[in-house]
Amino acid sequence: MPPGKGPGDRFQVHVPTPEVQDEGDGNKFSREFQELAAEYSTVHDLLRRAEAECHAADPETTGKYKLKEKIVAKFDEVIKAFPSSLVTPGTSV
Repeated sequence: MPPGKGPGDRFQVHVPTPEVQDEGDGNKFSREFQELAAEYSTVHDLLRRAEAECHAADPETTGKYKLKEKIVAKFDEVIKAFPSSLVTPGTSV
């Protein structure tokens, strides 16, 4: 208790807050990287659509080429290039 204060008296207490280092947003990528990723995605999809047209023209493979699965698979390939420390839905900071 501070000097000069007795039971029931009011006084203020100041508690310092801990210093927190701002590490920035580790999930932010440069504009150049974002543009390259978007370009990769677009080109990948065009390639897969061209493959689908080729398969559609071939009677032996017609109906066997799964375009949607191939387009979604690009994410399985690309995810390996990202750092594993990124904050994603379902993970905590």
